[in-house]
Amino acid sequence: MATKLTLSVDPQVVAAAKEYAAMRGRSVSELVEAYLAAITAAAAPAAAPPQLAA
Repeated sequence: MATKLTLSVDPQVVAAAKEYAAMRGRSVSELVEAYLAAITAAAAPAAAPPQLAA
């Protein structure tokens, strides 16, 4: 189930995002979700290599 998220965004940016999404047959919500998924996946820390005992 999706969670609602409230954002404050410049009206011109919202208008441009709606146009961009419409030209691609997607919603602004879908674009935001895909963007957030991409940046959080890229920012996930890689597993640290195991420490060797001395």
